[in-house]
Amino acid sequence: MPTDPLAPGAPPPNHSTAEVLTPVANVQNSTVMTVADIKTRFLYGIPLVSPLTGEKMPDEAIRYMIDSATDWLERELGISIRQRYWNQERHDYVSSDYMNFCPIRLNHVPILKITEFLVIYPNTNQTTVFPLEWVQTDAEGINGLIQLVPGVGSANSMIIGQGNNMLPLIFRSVDFLPDLFKVSYMSGFQNNKVPNNITQIIGKKVQVDVLAQISAMLLGYGVVNQSIAIDGMSQNVGKIAFTYEKQIQMLEKQIAREISTARAYYNGLRMTVC
Repeated sequence: MPTDPLAPGAPPPNHSTAEVLTPVANVQNSTVMTVADIKTRFLYGIPLVSPLTGEKMPDEAIRYMIDSATDWLERELGISIRQRYWNQERHDYVSSDYMNFCPIRLNHVPILKITEFLVIYPNTNQTTVFPLEWVQTDAEGINGLIQLVPGVGSANSMIIGQGNNMLPLIFRSVDFLPDLFKVSYMSGFQNNKVPNNITQIIGKKVQVDVLAQISAMLLGYGVVNQSIAIDGMSQNVGKIAFTYEKQIQMLEKQIAREISTARAYYNGLRMTVC
């Protein structure tokens, strides 16, 4: 598992509380790409200057487009790109699953770091804390599946599968309890390690947004008058020449193909049979 520190502002683990909190995303301040990255890789040769005023497009506007494109792509792919902290995400207890290394599929991927794995018993203040070294996931955390695998030689190595010391209420009463497990974790990609296929889609989306805005600046230029005649009636229509229309259409087709490939990859891994 990655050992990077928590994102700025992420709350620390709390091993004593019995309160179950609703997961709240805490978005990291840093963006996955810088304005310089976008200008160098995707906007080279494009004049970022208003033809009317000569004013340059501010970096803040491009930075906003980067963040917007990142949010948009996260929704399209159903993954976390920027790092987020999820506090006490709830998962059900099923006795048959628990006896088989307690597989749990977390809601947000890729899993970057597990910070806490708790059992908080209903209607009591009793809390059980599982050792984090027991929590296992795939190498990249992309499929979202975690399992509890007790360490070899541990004094409690037989708790899962046989013993009843850690979860006495569960073993003695019911086979199912909703929202018993509470998992706190970070999702997203490590800093400066966002895959190229992700940054390429984000960069092209920003490129489309920039080209569309530049074209909007050109509204005062290139207006073409077109006459439409139907059944003896005519009308003059002013049509604005969209400077980068063909380039934008080409980019949108590329983005659609790349999103389809990325969605199949990430969603396919999420459907892996455990």
